[in-house]
Amino acid sequence: MKPILIKKLLFISLFISTAFGIQKPIWVTNYGIDPKYSKSSYYFGYSVAEGTNQEARQRSSDDARYELASKLIVDIKGFTKSRVTESKVGIDEYFENVVESSSKLSLPATDMEFYVDHQAKVTHAYAFVEKNKLKDFYSKIIANQRETIANLARIAADNAESGQIIDAIERWLKVYSMFAEYKRISSISYLLGLSYDPIRQNGITLSLESINNEIEKLEKAPINSFAEAALLLIERLEKVSQGKLILISEPFTYGNSGLTSAFSIQLIKEIEIALAIQDSKLSIVQLKTAKESRVNPQALLTGWYVEQGNNLAISVYIVSTTTGKILSGAQVKIPLKLIERMGLSYKPRNFLQALADDRLLSEGELIDSELRLEAFLDKGRDRLIYTEGETPTIYVRVNRPVYLQIMYHLANGARTILLENYYISTVMVNHVIELPLSLEVVSPFGAETIQFTAQSKSFSPLQTRSVYFDNVLYTVIADDYKEYVSRTRGIRVKEREKDKMYSKEKYLQLVTIKR
Repeated sequence: MKPILIKKLLFISLFISTAFGIQKPIWVTNYGIDPKYSKSSYYFGYSVAEGTNQEARQRSSDDARYELASKLIVDIKGFTKSRVTESKVGIDEYFENVVESSSKLSLPATDMEFYVDHQAKVTHAYAFVEKNKLKDFYSKIIANQRETIANLARIAADNAESGQIIDAIERWLKVYSMFAEYKRISSISYLLGLSYDPIRQNGITLSLESINNEIEKLEKAPINSFAEAALLLIERLEKVSQGKLILISEPFTYGNSGLTSAFSIQLIKEIEIALAIQDSKLSIVQLKTAKESRVNPQALLTGWYVEQGNNLAISVYIVSTTTGKILSGAQVKIPLKLIERMGLSYKPRNFLQALADDRLLSEGELIDSELRLEAFLDKGRDRLIYTEGETPTIYVRVNRPVYLQIMYHLANGARTILLENYYISTVMVNHVIELPLSLEVVSPFGAETIQFTAQSKSFSPLQTRSVYFDNVLYTVIADDYKEYVSRTRGIRVKEREKDKMYSKEKYLQLVTIKR
């Protein structure tokens, strides 16, 4: 696509207001809700930043766009998950159908409105985009992608048939990367009402697995060690990547579960070693190092892995940090026996329980558009992993005074309260708050969840009991959790209708591992 076309598509119309003599927009007084922009026709996001200068405007704009894109990602994940039932579809298909949650979204034709309140010294931003505009935009992209992928796959097949193996491998690798981006865009467009049509070439229905099979037939490179897997991944990624790239890496996950493992940590270490010993045009910097040295990473190294027969298929992608576009991708397969011999776990031992908890937490989730709740740890929001002895820090931000409750779901299924009725007053609204908690990672280890609930009224006290897990004392909830969820959510809905009580929930998944 030509740069001039991109500029037109990304044109942003800005409407700037000030607090002097101009009435506040409805979306400011209603905390991001405006009847002009209905949920059925628009995606929208709202944010407030301290200050009235250009920096504050940029921060509020970025946060509003992030909230808008987050809503779309949540819709995509929820939609794809709802199409799958465990009784009929295997875990491989489940993960094949769900969009990569780590992918950022660069949305076209996003409109912005600003309101600068000089009296309160804050800048409000409202981002919105019409769903029909998104639909038209993505339909054009998909049409171009389909044609390009089909043509390149045909040339790759012709190269292989004529014995031009090196050319065939390079072209199939390009097809793999392009198809990964096609799947990402297709997930968005399918939600917007566009149909998903398979791409067929030379009798093959293209998929990431079928494309990788073509590459493996030509390369014939069996994997006998972690080091070999890392080197092969780097070689394949480099053949598609354009020029030198500075990358930051994030933990790889088991499928699209958001849960990572000790296996992921070891694999990334091997990739870093492979890059160091080769004269690679790719380099990885740690996020902390990048900030201290003011290095600006251009892309993110991310990925996931899932069983395929007797192997563990590892899919790795280089994703632009600015647009979310997949720049290159590759897949290798490691024999499961090799991983078992190394004594590494590639998924949390309580994985099935974690999936069940995720379904329970998602059902009837408290979502109130008038209350905004952000929550993150010192390592971020996604793909979180902590080792025994580490001390996580929890941060939150809300857009109005609330009471906050934080429940921790342990790997063994027990639930404990970290904070109950922690009040965030008016003076702390729209500020990032470090919560007064002293935490340390101890047993039990596995997939765990932090549940944040904010509401405008104080919480009723919970029945608790004391119990030891591996000689560590916990105060856990005595009530049956399913009954608790049903009871509290039902009451909140009724109270909200009568007394205008606002509620919001957020969840952070993490994995804890033994040192």
